[in-house]
Order: sequence, then structure tokens, then C-alpha cells
Amino acid sequence: MMTAVVKSRGALGAVRQVLHWWGRELRSLLTVPPFSLLFGHDDRVIIDLEAERLALTKCHGGEDTPLGVFPFQGRLDAAALDVLRGQVRRGTEAVIRLPREQLLCRNLSLPLEAEPNLREVLGYEMDRQTPFRADQVYYDYQVLERRDGDRRLVVQMLVAPQASLAPLLHTLEGQGLVPSMITVAEQGAPYCDIAAINLLPASLRRRPAGVWGRVNGALALSALVLLALAAVLPLQRQQVVIEDLEGRLAALAPQVQSAGTMRAAIDEMREELALFVTQKRQSPVAIDVLEEVSRILPDDTWLVRLELHGRRLRLQGFTVEAPALIGLLEASPLLANVTFTSPVVRDPRYGRFQFSIEADVVGGRGG
Repeated sequence: MMTAVVKSRGALGAVRQVLHWWGRELRSLLTVPPFSLLFGHDDRVIIDLEAERLALTKCHGGEDTPLGVFPFQGRLDAAALDVLRGQVRRGTEAVIRLPREQLLCRNLSLPLEAEPNLREVLGYEMDRQTPFRADQVYYDYQVLERRDGDRRLVVQMLVAPQASLAPLLHTLEGQGLVPSMITVAEQGAPYCDIAAINLLPASLRRRPAGVWGRVNGALALSALVLLALAAVLPLQRQQVVIEDLEGRLAALAPQVQSAGTMRAAIDEMREELALFVTQKRQSPVAIDVLEEVSRILPDDTWLVRLELHGRRLRLQGFTVEAPALIGLLEASPLLANVTFTSPVVRDPRYGRFQFSIEADVVGGRGG
């Protein structure tokens, strides 16, 4: 029985190799005139954001064409807009790329059972792990490690505030471009290669819908269907036999989990989630402080660190008018003894003053 399974697997593997070869040959054929003129490659414009500037690059068929470097103060200037209008056609896919150091990264250890709903779980954890709510940021994640021994999952969460990127997305859409990704710039990667990370939520991702794109898709689908009919159908019965044999082997495997084991895993996950909720409810002071700080700080101010040790609050971040923060925080009934803990210096990367402030928490539901 096992010999038959191995032979059938070998036949299916040969078919898959033929499919992969055919796909590569078809892609190479589309690069040769007149096919390249008719079908071409999808265009993409990449916007690389840095501290106070951005670089525009047009990618076509894997080849990159630099369009220029422009100053950036939260929006595209006139020169960058002129380049986009003159050298990038409407309907082109737009990708925003950020340096990893501009992202807020958090490594989390979660139950392995949370993996199917990781994005939802990270949304619940956002206000515990960062100074933001889930609806205030764009975020994605990378799975760093799966530990089957203790059934834990190590995940890196990558976060970028919406406030600094939403206006740029709106401007790109206004220019007729199609924003599809907010990703991270990987060191040493080819310039037109795009990382798998996409901080943009699925509801905001757009895909170019040109006429030739639909024609290409229809032609490719038709070719795949014809090839499947010619090559795969004769092996369909063997595939059914293989699935039946694998099902029997799986039923006899000693590692198969029983319904009780699965129920225990679900109960364990529920207990851990309940523990998260309980811990969150037991920290009213932290919740009050986060809400009050979010209300007080001006829109041109952002935090890179918020620490609460007992009744001592520490804030670190960047702002346009640092001295005004003392008065704003002192006016809060929750805070007292607000002081700078280090000199205020101007950071040329962001065009703002870097500050570090400490204060006593004197109010709130836990006070």
C-alpha cells in the first residue's frame, strides 16, 4: 500500500514540476516583443520615507528608475507631485516603505492556539503593549518562533501611527495611484523587491485593475485550466486513493489528538484570555493615565515611551513646543510635580524637540 502511495506521489510531483516550468517559460515569453508591448509588466512606484525626506522610485519589469529625492514634512511637496503626474501613470500601484527603526516593534509570547487569529489578538493587545489603540495605528506581525513543547508562539508586532501616514495615503489616491502596501525597507534587498510585511489593513489595500491586467489574468487562468485538463485529470483517481490511504494512516497514528485534548487546549486558551482581561481590569490607574495623557498632548506631539512605576509617570517623545508641555500636564487633576528629567534638544531628523518628563500620579480610579 505504501509503495503505491510513493509512486503516485512521484507522478504528482512530476506534474507539479511541469507546471512550474511552464509558468517560468510563459513569464519569459511575455518579456519578448511583441508580447511585452501587448501585455507588459505591472508598474509600481515605491515611496521610501526617511526622517525629513522621501525617495520616489518607479519599478517596471523588475527594473528600478529613481525619480528623485524630495523634502517631506508630513506631505508631498509640489516638486514630488509634479514628478508623479508627469512620470507615473494613473492606476499604478503605490508602495510606502519605512525604515525598520521608524517602526515600533514589540516581541510577544502568545498561546500557540492564537495563531489562526493573530491579527485580532494583537489588536486586543495594542493598548497594553503600545501607547496607542488599534484604530490609531497600522500594524502587522512576523512569527519569530513556534515552540511546540510549551505550545507558545513568539511574534514580533510592527506598528506605525496612522496620523503620520494617512495624509500621504490620501494624497496618493488623489493623484490616481493605488496604495497597496505599507511595508519595511529590508537592508541589502534588491531595490524593487518588496517585503512580505504589510501594515496596511486588508480593508484599505487596493490593487490595480487595468484592462490588460484582467486580460492577462483571464489568459493565464484559461491556460492553467487547459493544462490541468490535459495533465492532472488522468491522475485524479490516484489522488483520491492517496487521500483515502492517508486518512486511514492518520486515524491509526498515535499522535492524533482526541476531542478531549482539543477541548483542554481550548479551555487553556480561554483561561489565558480571561487572565489578560482580569489583569487589564485590575490596572485602572494605568488606563486613566493613558487616557488623560492622550487627551492632553497636542496633535504635533508623539511619544516613544510611556512608563508607569507605581505612582511615578515617565514620558519620552518629540514635540514642537516642549516648554508648553509642563503647563498642560500640570493642569491635569491626575498629575503633579511635572518636571523635565533631561535637557530638551532638537532632533533634526524629525524637526521637533526631544523631551523626557516625569510626574507624580495623584488622581484616578486607583487613587
